[in-house]
Amino acid sequence: MLRAGALVLAAAFVCAAPADGAYPGRNGRVAYVESALGRSGSGWGPTIVSVRLDGSGRQRLTTATRSSGDFAPAWSPDGRRLAYVHATGPQIGTGMSGTEIWVMNADGTRKRRLTRNALWDGSPTWSPDGRSILFARGRLFVGRGKRPNADLWVMNADGTRQRRLTRTPELELDPTWSPRGDRLAFLVAPLTRSCNATRCTVGRERELWTSATDGTRRVGGGLGGDLIPSAPTWSPDGSRLAAGTRLGLITVAADGTDPRLLGGGDEPAWSPDGTLLVVTDQFGVANFLGLQLVTVGGRSSPLTRNPAPSAELLIDQTQPDWQPLR
Repeated sequence: MLRAGALVLAAAFVCAAPADGAYPGRNGRVAYVESALGRSGSGWGPTIVSVRLDGSGRQRLTTATRSSGDFAPAWSPDGRRLAYVHATGPQIGTGMSGTEIWVMNADGTRKRRLTRNALWDGSPTWSPDGRSILFARGRLFVGRGKRPNADLWVMNADGTRQRRLTRTPELELDPTWSPRGDRLAFLVAPLTRSCNATRCTVGRERELWTSATDGTRRVGGGLGGDLIPSAPTWSPDGSRLAAGTRLGLITVAADGTDPRLLGGGDEPAWSPDGTLLVVTDQFGVANFLGLQLVTVGGRSSPLTRNPAPSAELLIDQTQPDWQPLR
């Protein structure tokens, strides 16, 4: 499991991780979220960065400020655009209100806002034809006596025609669209809550589910209970799902059968050619979160290294997604 408290909200709520499917193609760049914290207040907030497969060619695609940050990059099926979450406000995090879905070109140009409301919008994922974006919308942190909520929504890729797919008492989070276009995978969290004097947050329990693309015909995805799965990701042929769990990185068949434990890591993203996964893992002398490449056989190697491997500046690299090249 990842280091506690490494991200602003990673330990507080399950939606800190992105969710997306791998669309078939050649393996392009890996986009991820990078943040840094120094002892004297130096560093930077959540920023989207991309690198080549060998970890070189680092490009910063967004710039964080004291009151904004960017999360959950998701490549389009043609690899030309990235959907992501832009957060603003006094408390920056992927589960807070003031988070909206934006889209930009692969090189960080032409940033465009797609949603605008007082709710939390998060975890964007593209349809296989690139015409629609699926996402989660709701209120995750609420005052005492109020109920958190989160449902699945879908919109056109330009932000128009936003429409609700689900309306359930549970929270539906971290959706991902099958590359085959026939199923959705997502996490379902029951309304177990922990409250302090000012607000309530959702508990850690969640289960993996799949459904038809309209939210109907829901079935269990084979991971849940004390495994506490993270955001799922589809293999590029749509035959398997991968998720981080309490035991480590697990893949299952699309129908929830045939579980396979690959090793450590969380927040997996499958490579477009189906041979690798990139995961967030804890390693290095400075105990930072970096990215590892994992083969389908379970062998791992580092993708990124801490640019400042010391206790003076702790850099975390999380929430990866893999660009398909066609």
